[in-house]
Amino acid sequence: MAADAEVRATLGDMHRRMMAVAEDLSAAEAWTVVSFLRRMGEAVADPRAGN
Repeated sequence: MAADAEVRATLGDMHRRMMAVAEDLSAAEAWTVVSFLRRMGEAVADPRAGN
């Protein structure tokens, strides 16, 4: 189970770094990211799924 602990530690550290970046975004930057991700989601959505 050492590998499991290593993965959890790595992902935990990565998650903390990602959250720090997200928390440092201004409101305008956050809006831009959210808008971009929504539009990208729409662009790659399966048109047969009724999206």
